[in-house]
Amino acid sequence: MAKKQTIVERVFGRGKVMMGRIITLWSVLFFAWGASWAQTEERIKRLDWNGIEVVWIEDNRLPLYNVVFYFADGALSDQVEGRGMVPSTEMMFSLLDRGTNSYSFKEISDNLEFYGTNYRPYVTHEYSTYSYSGLMKDIIPASKMICHLFRDATYPRDEVDNAKQLAISGKNNMVRAPDALASRVFRELSLSGSSYNYPFDGKIKDIKKIDRDELQTKLKYFNQKVYKKIYIAGPSDILQIKNIINDECGWQGRGGRFIRSGNYRQSKREKSEYYFIPVKGATAAYVRIGSLFGKENFFELAPLELSSTFLGGGFTSKLMQEIRVKRGLSYGISAFAARQKDYGRVGIVVSTDNAKIPELFSSLKDVFAEVLQGKFSEREFKAARGYLMGSYAFRFEQSSAYINQLLYLDHIGADASLVYQFPAMTKKTTKKEMVEVLKKLFSLNQQVIVVLGDPSLSTILKPIGDFKAVDFNDFL
Repeated sequence: MAKKQTIVERVFGRGKVMMGRIITLWSVLFFAWGASWAQTEERIKRLDWNGIEVVWIEDNRLPLYNVVFYFADGALSDQVEGRGMVPSTEMMFSLLDRGTNSYSFKEISDNLEFYGTNYRPYVTHEYSTYSYSGLMKDIIPASKMICHLFRDATYPRDEVDNAKQLAISGKNNMVRAPDALASRVFRELSLSGSSYNYPFDGKIKDIKKIDRDELQTKLKYFNQKVYKKIYIAGPSDILQIKNIINDECGWQGRGGRFIRSGNYRQSKREKSEYYFIPVKGATAAYVRIGSLFGKENFFELAPLELSSTFLGGGFTSKLMQEIRVKRGLSYGISAFAARQKDYGRVGIVVSTDNAKIPELFSSLKDVFAEVLQGKFSEREFKAARGYLMGSYAFRFEQSSAYINQLLYLDHIGADASLVYQFPAMTKKTTKKEMVEVLKKLFSLNQQVIVVLGDPSLSTILKPIGDFKAVDFNDFL
């Protein structure tokens, strides 16, 4: 009887010829990327605009610009003495365009729309960004308006009240989006014991505390006290916004030096923690498995990302093949392993039918028992490594993607050269190194396990673990 082919063999073939072609393809992509980046590296310049550090990616391919303001603080600044959590940072940035002493929300919106300006904030616990982009010919008026918002935003009461009501309604309606609700609860539970577990956008009880004075105070804090860095991409004409940034945004000199930092140290769990979120009428079981890790488990970025790619980074990943393809236990499953400046997270995301929950957990246990011992083929490992190397180049087709990656590396204190060294570092990563990452971070005996589903699911869960029921309303 002929030996049954594995999924990897069916996709890539058993013979050395086919695998040779795959490796050759990755090599071509890798060297093409290296040649392309050699030119890009020379176009990255670090400038000083009167005390404000600026990172400029010179990009002459199209008459477009991208600007990102980086602020070295985020939602961790929202703890107010005597008032608890007041989630003003996210709302302060989101409502920046709602009105100034000179313009109404409609006038601001019409102005930025006329100049084709795309703009949006992004807030995390550790840092925040505000980005805008458009055509080079419109960069001056767009930059003037954006700086005007930072200098003169008034946060009209009716706009603040409307935004608060919308945010509260969104939280109340999360029960209709069980996938998102499961992830929200999972984040708070898996990051417990750190300052990063509380939602960056707050809870309903916190949102009610926000008022326009709070938002104006927070804007003043970010303008005057928080360290800033500016990332820009475009042709040399983009440099003409220097005086606008210094004079009209008011950002210059040595003011604004505060940088948010933490020192979370991982506390090892003696055993996994199990939580059940009963939601009446849930049509499936939504499972989250993962944990928080501290600086003592900070691995190099290449082995870290390779571990999550191998485990659950696509259709050919180990979990996808074992859980979906072979056993039909889920429509999809993914895994992630990522780090910020002061902490990192790992997680597995999957959903399944209620009746399949016992088999899902049993299968996950079997898969991890093999993976954490390195019991998988070199061919599977090389396929995952080749996929990561080959796909990496396509992440940066747009200059905005370069900006975001450079910003991320700067934020976590990594060398910016990792942007172009990453494929070579991935190529050097061995199977043994990847397994070491998986052992440290993905041991199923030390995870937080969250299941969201209909209350009737509690009976099915009993043989799996000692699940503690939690009320999802406590997380909204």
